[in-house]
Amino acid sequence: MKYVFLFFLFVIISFPLFHSEVFGHGNPGIDRAPPIDFESRNVTVEARMNPSDMTVGDFSNAFMKITFLDVDTGKAFRQVTYAVDVYKKGELLARNNFYAENGTTTIDIRPNSDCDKTPMWKCTKYYGIEHPIAGALYTFGQDNPVIDGPIFTNGGLYHIKVSVISADSVRSNLLHPLEFDLYVTIAQEQVFYITVPDHLIAKQ
Repeated sequence: MKYVFLFFLFVIISFPLFHSEVFGHGNPGIDRAPPIDFESRNVTVEARMNPSDMTVGDFSNAFMKITFLDVDTGKAFRQVTYAVDVYKKGELLARNNFYAENGTTTIDIRPNSDCDKTPMWKCTKYYGIEHPIAGALYTFGQDNPVIDGPIFTNGGLYHIKVSVISADSVRSNLLHPLEFDLYVTIAQEQVFYITVPDHLIAKQ
């Protein structure tokens, strides 16, 4: 018997059909939650990743942009405070609040696989400047808030749960936060060994 070594990019894609909690598409790089009604407007939250085609081990940091917007006009709400949770396979990896004056919060995510704590969210650290009124991390000048922890260290489906706490006002919160579920997939390279019978190799 001989062995043929195959090396290729293996992208894990999970569909809503096989995941009881999935409402988004789990597309690589971007996802937009189904719209809901907010003050007679169709609104949604969108998450964009940069790089959009992330492969585990090929990047030291990634940027996640989250925007709360009006579906019909395409315009983002201003003065938005977000509560952002990141899960993988139901396990919480990160949780914090972020504020965006222009409606889009940009979060610098730095994958760190060096975690020996249980649960894993205890390994996650946050850096950045806290908005004095919103009480949430926000972009100040060129400095984005940072999440450093066991996020995007493995390929697969990541669940990003976003709650809009405030919109159009930094001084007052919504009576009932708006909740959205988004999903992004991260690629991972895998090595597979396939056994090929001698008589098949001889025919080549």
